[in-house]
Amino acid sequence: MMQPVPHAHQHVHVSPQGLSAAQVRRRDFRADQLPVGPPGAKCRRIAAAAGSPDGHVSGGGGNSGAAISARDMAPPRGGGVTNEEEGGARELASRVKTAMTRGVGLSRSRRRRRAMASVKVNAKKKSNLPGKDDWQMFPDDYYDEELDYGEVLSTGKQTGTEPRPPNDPDSGMGFLDFPAYHLPEIASLGLKIRNDIRKLCCFVAGGVYENLLFFPIIELMKKRNPGVKVDVIASPRGKQTYELNKNVRFARAFDFEVPFISPDDYADMAGLVKSEVYDMMISTKKAGPGQAILMFLGDCRNRIAYVRSDPNGVYASWMLNTPIEVERNELADDGVEMYKELVEELDDNDEYVPKLQVWVPGLVRKAARDKYEPYGLKSGEFVVMHGLESTSKATMKSRGDPDSLLGLDSWKKIMRASKHPVLFVVPHDRDLSTAQGALGRNAYVIKITTPGQLAAVIDDSMGVVTTNTAAVQLAGALKKTSVAMFCSEGKAMKFVPDAQERQCQIVASSTGKLADVDIAEVITAMTTSFA
Repeated sequence: MMQPVPHAHQHVHVSPQGLSAAQVRRRDFRADQLPVGPPGAKCRRIAAAAGSPDGHVSGGGGNSGAAISARDMAPPRGGGVTNEEEGGARELASRVKTAMTRGVGLSRSRRRRRAMASVKVNAKKKSNLPGKDDWQMFPDDYYDEELDYGEVLSTGKQTGTEPRPPNDPDSGMGFLDFPAYHLPEIASLGLKIRNDIRKLCCFVAGGVYENLLFFPIIELMKKRNPGVKVDVIASPRGKQTYELNKNVRFARAFDFEVPFISPDDYADMAGLVKSEVYDMMISTKKAGPGQAILMFLGDCRNRIAYVRSDPNGVYASWMLNTPIEVERNELADDGVEMYKELVEELDDNDEYVPKLQVWVPGLVRKAARDKYEPYGLKSGEFVVMHGLESTSKATMKSRGDPDSLLGLDSWKKIMRASKHPVLFVVPHDRDLSTAQGALGRNAYVIKITTPGQLAAVIDDSMGVVTTNTAAVQLAGALKKTSVAMFCSEGKAMKFVPDAQERQCQIVASSTGKLADVDIAEVITAMTTSFA
């Protein structure tokens, strides 16, 4: 009769029929003493009896293994295995195999590996979205459908790649197939000899007016270096101007004119400038050591900047290739020729400096029309007036003409004399409520704070009546008829030297104060211009 199957921690007692005393003593030992390596002949005999094809019976270093001995199943020296012993060996081997499968008798490290393997299998069977209890937070095949990549760097990864030569089919090392006359090792030497400018960075100081007058400099560099990539670093207010310039690749807001720049912002900008690898840097700020060091850290060949006329300017000149010294404190005092010294340094061949040109994007034009179309105004049927005296920073006046804003009472007289609908542009909400209460039904008042929307409104109008703000320059660039009021004849000659070519009528004050301008003369000029 077959013996019962023992528990995991009990000894096995098989009938000693046909066994010697030495075999009986050797049979009683625990399963954790079984060999882990390749099975011996007797172990293979046990596995063969249990039906295992490969002949392996696993044993482990644990104290909870099944108490079975390979020698218990060994046949006696003098005879074969009986039917009773063969059935007991088969059932005991099956018990060991089941225990090993469940982890009984395995070491701690093997149990951990088996558990991790089972978790990985279960994780692959789950959905694509990660859960908080998954073994991997974000699987490799995870994709967010809401993440769309755009065509510009600010909206995500770029779709296109820079052109590259094909692989050389005769090269076993995978080199590129360059033309016979091209030597990649010295390809950049020609750029240095010819002084080619591939990437240009411009630090433009000032507000909207000063950045608007920098557009011809960018156009000049574009004509001299076709394909140049132009980046601009300006104040947050001046950065808005470059939505009107399609020659600028990136415009970054960084107020480098403040008395103190925090070290982290300074380090971030220095790293950004250095990573772009510019060929030329231009600064319209009168540089001291701080601005000069920022440009020096950019590691470019050509560094051009205005410098101060003091010891700080001398220190800054040591780190610049071309320092530009000027005697006037404010560059904008010279009006539209505020960058004439810079043009002399850049214009080696006496090329013609382009005129101011602007480009109004469609989205900006739509945003501007959404402001005046509710009043029932249509394109080409109204006159824009700009230049209200205000404490807002969005007045868009020039640094070279501080007296360039007119009071509300004077504007009220001008609007009453207009034969066409008037669209009065103010820079702030408090100016909006004040103007609407004072003007009544004589004019339509809207608030505009960006030069892009101001240009869009001017482009849709009959013409402009303005003081010396960015509106007079935008009107000339868009070829619109304008009437401009100045505090003096000298300011008018500096900011609008070609008034007849621009179709601009100048009305200047005789006392040097804009508040004393002759309103009757302004009304006459407006009547003749917009008949």
